[in-house]
Amino acid sequence: DELLTLKRVLVGRRAAVDVEFAAPEVAGQAGVKIFVMCDSYLGCDQEFDLVFDVLEAESSESEDDDDDEDDNAMDQD
Repeated sequence: DELLTLKRVLVGRRAAVDVEFAAPEVAGQAGVKIFVMCDSYLGCDQEFDLVFDVLEAESSESEDDDDDEDDNAMDQD
């Protein structure tokens, strides 16, 4: 278990918050637990278990080839 991110949010009646974190390196199911803590009212804390599918990274081989071509074009100038 590790803390991935900590974010303080000021809200009125409603809020939408983006939470970014790095996906696990291994493809398959992964899960995170999100704690929503209220520092103003007792009994408002919430806990959410999220499960998601981590997909294998797409090959960046074609991107590497494009970079090589760009480097070669610069060398010729």
